[in-house]
Amino acid sequence: MKTASQSKQLKIIALVLQVALAVVFIMMGAIPKLMGQFPSPQMFEKLGAEPMGRYFVGGWELISAILILIPKTAVIGASLIALAMVGAFASHVGKLGMMAEFISVDPEVDPVTVPGFLSLALLAVAVVVVFLRRDELPIVGKKKAA
Repeated sequence: MKTASQSKQLKIIALVLQVALAVVFIMMGAIPKLMGQFPSPQMFEKLGAEPMGRYFVGGWELISAILILIPKTAVIGASLIALAMVGAFASHVGKLGMMAEFISVDPEVDPVTVPGFLSLALLAVAVVVVFLRRDELPIVGKKKAA
């Protein structure tokens, strides 16, 4: 059983992770995609989804980042981020053909060439947020006493 102090500490950890995810998703995900900054158009062109796929994913990332910052929707935002990262990882190691960079991560390489690793790291953080806030999940979370 968690004490009130432990519960408060876990909420603070979740909040810090939520803010970090929101910042990363807005600055490294949504803005570059929605503004057509390199390398987003090139990646979506290779996926055969330029420009509508890029706008859809950029919008998804922006909405997810906003939702994760709102206490009542944070767990939904984290879940949407996790789904986006599963798709990003699959795209990067699949059709985009970046598996070689993912396997042999070279610290001298620009991070934009190792998106498979970044996708998995962000997925892990999003899953941790969902886990820490699991009581707030719709349908499966704990019901509050009336």
